[in-house]
Amino acid sequence: MVVLVVRPCDQADRRPRGYKYSATNSDVHCLQLCLRMLLKAHLLCACSVWEAVFASQLVTLPKISSRPSNASQILDRSLASLSIEFAFLDVFGGNNSNPNILTRELMQRLVERTGVGPDIRPGGITIDSSVFSEHGPSLLLAENPSGGIYRST
Repeated sequence: MVVLVVRPCDQADRRPRGYKYSATNSDVHCLQLCLRMLLKAHLLCACSVWEAVFASQLVTLPKISSRPSNASQILDRSLASLSIEFAFLDVFGGNNSNPNILTRELMQRLVERTGVGPDIRPGGITIDSSVFSEHGPSLLLAENPSGGIYRST
């Protein structure tokens, strides 16, 4: 049992007439534990009532056939595909010395789920303005002053 000690206010408190509650840390901790136990008891009781009310109401679901007659055809496993903005193809794919592990792991998850890897298509507006350079060591981006991409080579 928790007892909270109540004493009249001191003049030093400079409060209007009334009472000040005084409790030690152990009293507060004990009070918190009691309140938690009381709350758990109420929740347990509420759950028991809920179960008693709804346990007698059974819901019967109809049996679903293996394939409805109006179902669409089964989709091809290789349906999953990705379109990656050409200017960021090296970021998503990486290269031999610095591969993008996240992209490779995500591709592997698709292979594990479907049995085949996704088709990857370079796309986006930057592929429309890209230029092939046989002397280019890697993907080069022509950027405007604010970081927008004019074209990729």
